[in-house]
Amino acid sequence: MDTTPDRVTGLRLDVTCTVPVAPPALWALLTDVPAIGRWSPECIGARWLDGATVAAPGARFAAQNHFPDGVTRDVEGVVTVCDADQLACAWTMLDDDGADGSRWRYVLRPAGAGTVVHHSFEHGPGRTGLRWLAEQDPSFVAIRLGELACNMSATLVAMERHVLEAAV
Repeated sequence: MDTTPDRVTGLRLDVTCTVPVAPPALWALLTDVPAIGRWSPECIGARWLDGATVAAPGARFAAQNHFPDGVTRDVEGVVTVCDADQLACAWTMLDDDGADGSRWRYVLRPAGAGTVVHHSFEHGPGRTGLRWLAEQDPSFVAIRLGELACNMSATLVAMERHVLEAAV
């Protein structure tokens, strides 16, 4: 029986910021899953699977992530929430066995002429690189959470920059 404490299931990271971009413009970007590679420093590309063409609950996609150690990994995800009325979109990245590896969520709230963006990450029970690394060296968890916080913030900044540059 394995009595090692689970160092990653339920780990959560939240990034909240206000951007000078109206919610509809951000909504269009974050629900365009194949374009996420344009904004994310880690996800370098994605494509819809099984005939999906838009973000909707149950829509599956394949993505490719590139990590700071030089490793590139193919992953699959499924959209779990896409609610334009509530301005909430979420997806789960699956492990090789189809279990929840990580959950990603965006919630937008109007704020004057801009938007408050809440972006969250939560690790699931699935087998992921983070889980494997935590088992090898528990100190890696803090390093990885720092990388994720930077990447989540950088993604939001890149989306904001794109919208503002397109408006010029």
